[in-house]
Amino acid sequence: MRHVGLKLFSKSRSFIGVDLDTFFDAVGEKEAETLGEIINLVSNGIKAGVVKPLDRTVFDKNSPEEAFRYMTKGIHTGKVLIKIRDEEKKLLTVPRCLTQLAVPDTLFYYNKVYIIIGGLGGFGTEVAKWIIKKGGRNLILTSRYGARTAYHYFCLKIWEEQGINVQVSTLNVVFKNEAKQLLEEASRTGPVGGIFNSAL
Repeated sequence: MRHVGLKLFSKSRSFIGVDLDTFFDAVGEKEAETLGEIINLVSNGIKAGVVKPLDRTVFDKNSPEEAFRYMTKGIHTGKVLIKIRDEEKKLLTVPRCLTQLAVPDTLFYYNKVYIIIGGLGGFGTEVAKWIIKKGGRNLILTSRYGARTAYHYFCLKIWEEQGINVQVSTLNVVFKNEAKQLLEEASRTGPVGGIFNSAL
């Protein structure tokens, strides 16, 4: 860590810290002009060697784990960087895309509606929990008799407190007209993203 001696301030010098991110939150004509001046000053300073890069610790692209471990120790100064490839003075070739292993996952749209047939059954409530966990925010659970048990009301209360829009419908999708009515009611909330049949 570098220390600034008090001797530097003996000739009425000042040290001022400026948060540029906050300064340029609302960029108007005046701020845009100031930003342009700052960019020119920094560019000229880099060319003259006055503005120098921050202290940095560079790790190889194959060592991200070591980089994160080093950063969490809190002993570094400056930036911790992962070097993906060497810089080219002149772009000669298009760099090959890096392939990374990824774990596929299921996600649900917050603005779509998901219908669960038999949604208050044991399996249906688990499907509802899974959809909510994966991002779903609008559900319609069909049940011929509606919510009847303490567990049903408990789940509905918890979901309501979480801001989840869960509707219970007693429409019987075995009948074409009621299935059509269910889809029409769901469409008033949003586009139907999926239908799950959890009925036994």
